[in-house]
Amino acid sequence: MYSKVGTPSIYEDDNQRKISKSDIAKHSLRSNVNVMGYRPKDQIDAVNALDAKEIMERTIEAMKKDPTLAATLHGNKPSKGAMIDKELQMEEEEMMKRKSISEDMMMHNKGMSEGMTGSYNNNNNMTPGMTRKRVSNLG
Repeated sequence: MYSKVGTPSIYEDDNQRKISKSDIAKHSLRSNVNVMGYRPKDQIDAVNALDAKEIMERTIEAMKKDPTLAATLHGNKPSKGAMIDKELQMEEEEMMKRKSISEDMMMHNKGMSEGMTGSYNNNNNMTPGMTRKRVSNLG
């Protein structure tokens, strides 16, 4: 798209770019900012600002999930601390998955055994596999 006055190199991209009214309306709905009330040139600036804000929010959320992302986005090798944090995070996620699977299996097994022989919880809320701790009054 070329302007009819001067050469295209003297204009900024914002001045040459056309954004459809439907795109502006979508941005307004998504961001809860009424961009349609702005002047036409300001609408484009507002849409660009909303896009930049949305990209920044997504980047921040991604950085919370991956500690090495900040370094890799800048083209650097992640630090040892970031690598350790990522490994710990992966181990914790794996442990939580195993824990949820084992809890599901316990609930399933408990339900099956209660249906056949009664509740395991007759002995002071003890579940299968639990042992009582011995407490001494010597000290």
